[in-house]
Amino acid sequence: MAFSGKPVTDVVFDETWSKNIPDAYYRPIDVQDVAVTHVQALEISSASGRYCLAADDLHFSELLKIIHEHYPTL
Repeated sequence: MAFSGKPVTDVVFDETWSKNIPDAYYRPIDVQDVAVTHVQALEISSASGRYCLAADDLHFSELLKIIHEHYPTL
């Protein structure tokens, strides 16, 4: 598992998760989007510096609702 997924699993597998939802946001990104961006950075000569990629901006409570919809037994 990627390091970025660890905060999510820490909350999901905590038996008291409903009381311990962090007041924070999770910003997932598809690994294929990251790969495309790396290729573009190599091919586009004007690309320089650092870039931040994020597909969504989800509060942990929203993310946990999505996980629960797909995996209700967790």
